[in-house]
Amino acid sequence: MEASKEIARRKVENMKRLQARTLILPDCGGASYGTRLSIETHFKHEFGAGTGHDYCYFFDVLLKWLEEGRIQVDKSVHAGRIVTWHDSCKHGRSAYFAFGDDSNFEKARKIISYCIDMQNFREMPHNHMEAYCCGAGAGNWPGPFEKEKTEHGRYKAEDIRATGADLLIAGCSNCRDQIMKNLKVKYNLPIEVKYLWEMVADALILEE
Repeated sequence: MEASKEIARRKVENMKRLQARTLILPDCGGASYGTRLSIETHFKHEFGAGTGHDYCYFFDVLLKWLEEGRIQVDKSVHAGRIVTWHDSCKHGRSAYFAFGDDSNFEKARKIISYCIDMQNFREMPHNHMEAYCCGAGAGNWPGPFEKEKTEHGRYKAEDIRATGADLLIAGCSNCRDQIMKNLKVKYNLPIEVKYLWEMVADALILEE
């Protein structure tokens, strides 16, 4: 707990030093969850009205810029792809149980709707609060438990296969690595895996 508090304190102090107004919680589910938990527990007084500082998820940034038209995307880049979305534990279920916040579920799908024709979107059989863990969350991906994380990931692999999708989008870096580098190989999944921000980046309309 003290180590987590100190890491969060350094983030807060660096925000002040850089005169940054917004701290963006990253795509790493464990890091975003841990940072938010430490901020809510120890440094909530440093954020919000009157402080000049705030924090948000990367979901919020992408969605805000898309809605405001600051960035524009071309849906034809992913035309014809059958797409599914993996609800990561830390961005979804854990955020709800810890903070009462389940907004990332729909924010992610809204961002995806800018990038593809949603007629080609397929929900996994278990999604939102009922989504299966990929088996590598909370930093378990680089850990030593290869057999365990692969076996647990079998449930996620079955859900992915059931969608018939050829493109899976993930919002968490641990989940993305587990699905792309482990489950895809071990369970012979015929899918491409992309980050959520990668979907947006690949479809960006760049001005001359």
